[in-house]
Amino acid sequence: MSRRTPPTAAAAWILSWILSWILSWILSWILRSAPALSAPRALAKERAQTTPSSSRRARAAARSASPPLRPPSGSEGARARRALAPYPDASPRRRTPRRAAPSTRTRTLSDPLRAYGWRTYLSLRPELERELDLDSHQPARVLRQERELYHVITATGERFAALSGRLRYASHVRGDVPVPGDWVLLRSDDGGGGRLAISARLPRASLMQRAAPGAARLQVVGANLDWVVLVSGLDGDLNLRRIERYLAAIAGGGARPVLALNKADLWLERPGELAALVAEVSGAVGEAAVFPLSARTGQGLDELRAAVLQPERTVAFVGSSGVGKSSLTNALLGWDEQETGGVREQDGRGRHTTTRRDLFLAPSGGVLIDTPGMRELGLWDADEGLGAAFPEVERLAARCRYRDCAHWREPECGVRAALERGELSEERYESYHKLQREAKRRVRKERKTVEERKRKRNRRRRPRPRTSRRDELADW
Repeated sequence: MSRRTPPTAAAAWILSWILSWILSWILSWILRSAPALSAPRALAKERAQTTPSSSRRARAAARSASPPLRPPSGSEGARARRALAPYPDASPRRRTPRRAAPSTRTRTLSDPLRAYGWRTYLSLRPELERELDLDSHQPARVLRQERELYHVITATGERFAALSGRLRYASHVRGDVPVPGDWVLLRSDDGGGGRLAISARLPRASLMQRAAPGAARLQVVGANLDWVVLVSGLDGDLNLRRIERYLAAIAGGGARPVLALNKADLWLERPGELAALVAEVSGAVGEAAVFPLSARTGQGLDELRAAVLQPERTVAFVGSSGVGKSSLTNALLGWDEQETGGVREQDGRGRHTTTRRDLFLAPSGGVLIDTPGMRELGLWDADEGLGAAFPEVERLAARCRYRDCAHWREPECGVRAALERGELSEERYESYHKLQREAKRRVRKERKTVEERKRKRNRRRRPRPRTSRRDELADW
């Protein structure tokens, strides 16, 4: 009778057999992989034994045997370079970011700064010429901005420049960066490479400003302007209350307002109605000149050109989207510099074709600034502008008993008395009060924002009280 193996002994024998098989398989795998694992070490040893002179000779022989392929020029070459771009050995040159070139419309000028209004600017500020350090800096005017890169015009022509570190920090704190039309001082960048840095922005003689949409901060549309032409369309865009708002903003910045009623060619069959409409608008804009014109047919362009396009003077075009600012700019320049687009058929509004502010030199010698369309225009510090937009209210305010009369419920108010007698229209009076309340509310909001920033800054600067571990344990 055979003896049976106990269950525990059989399990131990099976486990030992499995472990021995696994160990033998691992050992065989290591023996098979030993040459492959030792190959990189041998190759590295062989490369280390190679002398530098022999490696250089080998590379030179390889180059002479098979010269590198150079992509052809033109569109085929561009496609080939893009195909070879992922491989660093295929192209000996380092890829640099693409950058827009200056405008090809820049003419050869004997004195570019004077053509762009440098002497006119200094005539408004004679003390500035004595204070400027032109030995180490050169003046320039901002033509346009593309992200952090500025196109400027200097005494030698159009150049690229960027903000210096100090000016970038100061502009970020104040929320005020150079804009098209600004005069700046340039110096050579310390990093070399012939790059120019904007070290300072000169004081502005005038500007067009507004409250930034959705934020309690100032946005400058253009600087150092002689005229600001408000372009309004005669195809349903005409709104007297909006025109009053624009005129208040323009006059508040120190520029002279001009009103251009574009698309007058739509009224060719109704000249009498057009004349009545122009008379109504002229009575509502005060002393601002009104020019009915058509950028498409050229009607009225000669009158506007003679009024605002003068040598060494700057004019900016502002208004809603789709009113024809870019079309008017192209018509006055004489070539299609700006891209134009139609209006939507549903509501007649523009498509925001122009997305940046550009400064151009007209053939007649004047300087033009084209701006994108504005969906909204919030007033900013427009006390003086209200007086220019509502001259009849200012004249009637001289009859008020109190100098700080708000023309609302004060006794013996000359404006309220004229309103009751019918000398002042109800619409103009309501519009004046609406803009006045908005300007005051904006000032209060800005003052509150400034105080909040100061409070947060002082809170961060306040030293933290030092307490020892013993004091903390005692308090605990």
